[in-house]
Amino acid sequence: MIKKLTKEADIKAGLKLVTAVFDTFQAPDYGPDGVASFKNFIDFQQLYPQLTSGKISLYGYFVNQQIVGLLGIRNPNHICLLFVAEAYHRKGIARKLFANWLQEHSANLTTVTVNSSPYALAAYQKLGFEGDTTVIETDGIKFIPLTLTLNTRN
Repeated sequence: MIKKLTKEADIKAGLKLVTAVFDTFQAPDYGPDGVASFKNFIDFQQLYPQLTSGKISLYGYFVNQQIVGLLGIRNPNHICLLFVAEAYHRKGIARKLFANWLQEHSANLTTVTVNSSPYALAAYQKLGFEGDTTVIETDGIKFIPLTLTLNTRN
């Protein structure tokens, strides 16, 4: 089941999932500044005002009432978080989260952007994102800017 995260408990559970996945798959490639920058971004006290103001929206994928995937969108069209619990990798959860969000919002969009981690590059490419695969580093965060161009109908 996919739902927009609005309850504090669900948001905190989602951020705990993000932390665990980040620590396992991305933090080993980052220096201390990058880890600190990312963890500051996902700190509940830092993120919550952006959620309540509508600047960021979070969506969770639940299995047996446990969150196993999280999609964060910096409105209107930038993926700022996409994490899936390790036990659920390669089961289509990221694709389902993204497709669900896209189905609801694509009528008003021509592109979707993401700053992919090097680890997640192949997953985003499978979703159709494209771009120069040069890794950029800002504040210790390593990323690859990618864009998905949506089919538009006039």
